[in-house]
Formats: sequence, structure tokens, C-alpha cells
Amino acid sequence: MPENTRALGVLVKVDRAKPSVALVARIRDANKRYFTYELGTLDSTNWTFKEVELFGSRRPWRQLFPQRPLSLMSVSIVETNARGELDPGSILLDSIKARRSTGEVENIETFSSVDGWHVLKNVPDAEKDRIELSSVSAKGDGSLLYAWSGGSPITARGVYPGADPSPMPALASVSFLRDSEHSIGDNLTISLGGRRSSVRITDSFDYFPTLNTIEDKFILVGLEPALTNTNIGALLGGITPNEIWLSAEPGLSEDEWSDLVISLKNETPFPIGSVLDTRDALSKANIDPLVKAGWKALLFIAFGAILLLSAIGFVSHAYVSFRNREVQFALMRTIGLSMNQLISLIWLEQALIIIVGMSLGTWMGARLGAVIMPFLGSDDQGAQVVPPFIMQVDWTNLLTTYLGMVVVFTLVIVGVIFLIRRMSLNRALRLGEM
Repeated sequence: MPENTRALGVLVKVDRAKPSVALVARIRDANKRYFTYELGTLDSTNWTFKEVELFGSRRPWRQLFPQRPLSLMSVSIVETNARGELDPGSILLDSIKARRSTGEVENIETFSSVDGWHVLKNVPDAEKDRIELSSVSAKGDGSLLYAWSGGSPITARGVYPGADPSPMPALASVSFLRDSEHSIGDNLTISLGGRRSSVRITDSFDYFPTLNTIEDKFILVGLEPALTNTNIGALLGGITPNEIWLSAEPGLSEDEWSDLVISLKNETPFPIGSVLDTRDALSKANIDPLVKAGWKALLFIAFGAILLLSAIGFVSHAYVSFRNREVQFALMRTIGLSMNQLISLIWLEQALIIIVGMSLGTWMGARLGAVIMPFLGSDDQGAQVVPPFIMQVDWTNLLTTYLGMVVVFTLVIVGVIFLIRRMSLNRALRLGEM
């Protein structure tokens, strides 16, 4: 529509008088807000010019006014009698005119062709509606014939300009595809804000912020096409986003951030329902650094004590085993085993004990974690948390721990070998005879 449009008019002719049926226009302003204007009722079968002031007719207590430039989104007919039904009929649209603030009238659509105009199919009753180019017109240059079937009252039925309507691309949750038995590439008809819209599933997703895809099913569409498809056929107000995410620019101070949150909470004249400050939520959920350090120190002491006890146990086992088998080692030396062969035997024996013990402990720890840890993946209501709880093994730290254990056990084995090297064959054999 022209920049300084003051009024909008449509030259129409209806097949029969319908005093309870109104002709309405749906307008979108520069801020992408939608407004509905009633041009008049279809109370005459003659060519009639229906016009409405876009600014002067607004009630003074309404604080929202369209922001130029304006765009005409649709032209519709509405049965205003809520107790009645919309009867089938047809209407000829000869031209759409815009009156500037200077008084100049400009044709913005002459309907010499109906290419680029489509039927609103936001309700099931509109499936049989049709448009075509008619030779009947006020000036003989053609008009748009719109024929509609019967339907419900207080529902917009009409036409809108634009490109060929095609399904909106959409992403479907894996849970939706699984339960609905649809697949990628399918076309669906869904309800957006109570209005029918066609979508095409182009891909799927497992998780999405703020959505519980485990318990519910979702379809994601682009904001702009969704708002356009749902609002061009609406009558009052418009479908608008009810939740937005804001991210601060780098370098924003804490005071500036707090002022922003306060200003959002006190926004006028249209207050916001609630504001969730993730910084505040995370700061409340964050563990005190001293407490966190204390827990780390406690875990370090606990694991260190376990490692120390394991080392003491292994030292005790190695020493007792050496004393009990001292005679056997002496006999092996006397029958011809060299010291290197005896040391190799000790290394092999202790290595087998360590490898089997650590492998068995690792396997038992993994099984124990698989049984106990999943219980941490539920909230206080018993529902599974999103994203789901996944148990992962920090192999870097685990291998570091294993390396420390290997070093300790190696030192113990070296000590045992040192005792074997100092062993006296005569003394050991005399002990064996006693």
C-alpha cells in the first residue's frame, strides 16, 4: 500500500444481498502487527464501493495504531450473526483502492488477472471455495469472482495475495515421528492458533531447548511463515509469540543486566507475564566454591586412603607370601634357576594378580554404576530429566589413577625382588629342615 495511505476501499458486487455478512480487510503494519478493518456489509446487489478509514476510525482508548508502511494481507467476508450460518454465495471484486492523506485515490489492484491471488483455507469449510477471473466488472476490464460454500459464523472466508501457497518446512521430534508413524518428506495439515496450516517435514530432531521431547511430541516451523499463515485469516488481534529468548552483548556489566531485567518486568503499557533470568537461576544453583573445594578435598582424601590401604594390603600379601615361600625360592636356586629367571617368575606372578584384580574391579564398578547411576536421571517427580542422564567414564582420570596404582605395585614388587636377592640359600635350606 502507498506510504501515506489514509483509507482503503474495495469495489464489490454480491450475488444477493446479505445484510449480516461483512466485508473485512486484514492489514499488517511495519512492526508486523495485524489489524482487521470492517469495510461494510453486503446489503446491496449493485456495485458498491466499501471504504474504511485506517486511522481516524480507531477508538481513542486503543493505544495501538498501525505503523506505516502498511500491507494488505487478505480480503474476507464474515457472517456477523453468531447464531446463524454463513450461506453459500459469491462476490465480485472489481478493484482495491488506497486514498492518500492528500485525497488522491490510487488503484493498488485492478484484478485484470487473478494470478497471485489464492483462497484462504484456514478452516475446513473453505476446502470447496474457489476463485476465477470474471468478465463482469464495473468498467469492463474484468474482476475476481470468489465463490464460497456454507460454513460457520464469525469466521473469515476470503482471498489473499502472494506467491503460490506451499507447505511450510517443519522439523518434527523423533517422538512425533515414532508415535504418528509419519516420516521425513510427508505433508501434514496442522492447527496453529486454531487455524489450519500445511507443513512438510524436512528433518527430525531429538532435543530442543525448553521442550520435553521424551514425554511430548513437537513440530517446529519458522516464526515468520507461521505468523503469516495464522494471522492473514484471523479476525481479532493476531497470533503473536508468547516467549522470546534474549542474549546480552559481550561486556554487559551486572548492573546493566539487572536494569534490563527490571525494565522488562516493568514494561508498559503491556506488562510481561514473567521473566526468567538464567544468570540468576544459575547463580542460585551454583555450588559455593569453598563447598565445592571441600567436596573435592574429601573425595581426594577418600580415594587416597583407598589407594594407601590397597598398597598396604598388597605389601602385606607380598611379604607374607615371600616368607612362606622362602624355602621354595631357595630350592629353585639350588636346582639351577638363575636369579634373573626367579625374578621373571616373581614379575609374572604379581603382574597376573594385579591385572586380574584391576580388570575385575573395573568390570564390577561399571556394572554397579549401570545399576545405581540411572536413578540420578529422574527429577523429584520421578520423571526422566531432559536432556537424559548419560553415564560417561572419564578415561583420562581413570587411567591416571591406574597409572598411580601400577607405580605403587611396581615399588612393592621391586621390594620383594630386593628381599629375594638378599636371601641366603644356606639359611633358607636350614630353615626348611627344621
